Parts: sequence; C-alpha cells; structure tokens
Amino acid sequence: MQISTGLKLYRIIQLFWSFQILIISLLVIAQASSLFWQISFLIIGLGSIILSLSLFKYKKAPWVISAIGLIGYWILHGWQSLANFIYNNYAFFTNNSLYQDSPATIFIVYINALFGIFPAGLLLILLLYKREEITNIIKNKD
Repeated sequence: MQISTGLKLYRIIQLFWSFQILIISLLVIAQASSLFWQISFLIIGLGSIILSLSLFKYKKAPWVISAIGLIGYWILHGWQSLANFIYNNYAFFTNNSLYQDSPATIFIVYINALFGIFPAGLLLILLLYKREEITNIIKNKD
C-alpha cells in the first residue's frame, strides 16, 4: 500500500506533537508529589509516543485512535485555545493595556500555540483533507 505525502506529513507532525507531550509529561512528573499523577503522566507521555510510532504501520487501530483523540482534543480544548490565541493577537496588535504593561506576554501565547494549536490544527486539516485515504486504511483488514 502506497501512502501519500499528506499522510506522511500527518505521521511526522503527530510524532513531533507526541514528543512535546512526553517532554511536558516528564516535567510534570518531576514536580508531582503523588505517585498516582507521576504514573498517569508517564502513561500519557509514553502512550502518545507509542501511538505515533504505530501510525507508521498500515493498521486500523492507531489511525482510529489518533483521529478520535484529535477530534476529542478540539472538542474539549482546542477551540478554546484557538479563540484565546486569536483574542490575544488582536489585543496585542491593537495596543491593549495588558500588552502595554507586559509586552512579553505575547511570547507565552505563541509558546502555548506551538505546543497545542499549531500541531493540532495542522493534523486536523490533514485529517479532513486526507479523510478518504484514512478511511481506506481503516477499512482494510489487519
């Protein structure tokens, strides 16, 4: 089975995002006082890497989990992050008092976007653009 450039890009972005999730999880683990939270974040970080690496196989389950997780991210958090990103850019470029007092705040907005909105947005666009090809992968038997 030949895979398109769009799905290759999808897998690379998903892997990049998973490494970001793993790094953030390790930072949280270092600060967490409860063993429950340490184990939970370790599972989340390693699980995202394993899922991303399994996308390089032509199996059904990783693509289904990735699509459901991505859609779930946008439903639960992504839309709010995007709205916040748009509002903060508007406030910065219209000289809002928040940014007159602390202009470096926009850098925090861009760092948050780098870890959340940009990878998730690109993945969502690729998921929608290549949905027919992903559906064909899902329909094939393992």
